[in-house]
Amino acid sequence: MDKFVTKDDLGKERSVDDFLDWLDNKRTELAKSEKTVEAVRLRSGLCKELVEEILPLEIHVQKLYKENKCISVQPIIGNQPYDAVVRDKSRAPDETTKVEITLAHEGQNEFFRRLMLHKTGRAPATGKITVKVSKDGEYFFEEELPVAKDVEQLLSEQLVLINDALDRKYKNDYGSDTVLIIMFEDVLSFRVAEEIEKLEEFLGSYVRRNGRKFKRIYLHSWSGNVCVTV
Repeated sequence: MDKFVTKDDLGKERSVDDFLDWLDNKRTELAKSEKTVEAVRLRSGLCKELVEEILPLEIHVQKLYKENKCISVQPIIGNQPYDAVVRDKSRAPDETTKVEITLAHEGQNEFFRRLMLHKTGRAPATGKITVKVSKDGEYFFEEELPVAKDVEQLLSEQLVLINDALDRKYKNDYGSDTVLIIMFEDVLSFRVAEEIEKLEEFLGSYVRRNGRKFKRIYLHSWSGNVCVTV
């Protein structure tokens, strides 16, 4: 994997166009072998940063800066209080914005879902998964029986995960030059205007209750179709 994903390559400063082209080429390169596909799915090594920090940054850049030729993007790989830097070179000196990225996720259950998908070719979109491994290294997956959920319940579950992500980041101190990106799933929810309005109301209410600790907060869906900010 080292020759496909390196720290120096991931952390290079690039213009918006170069960043998006590089990432498209990286996808094509990583899709060529089962070993690299497995590393991406299970987020092994630097593929964790690639999926959890650089892909969200791609969605963010496409929404905000795709046509801006004066912007550069640099992921920060390693133990830093932020995950990327966006520089506006239309000003002197450059205007720098730090970017902190986190995920609204289910924790271990989400990893088990990815593992099940990789090992069996399928995985449920919702519900708890239990994993057992035999002495021979064979994986066995147990799923909760599927339960029908209405739209309100699906929305509520996603909002709880987003709230948990906000709570985690609000425990730390960030400068006024830092924006926060939270990635969330919209496979089963946030498909229509009324649902997106609830997401906007939720985010606005959270900031009013807890104060503004970031320059801006962006909620991006993994599909790239939804972006809510305050």
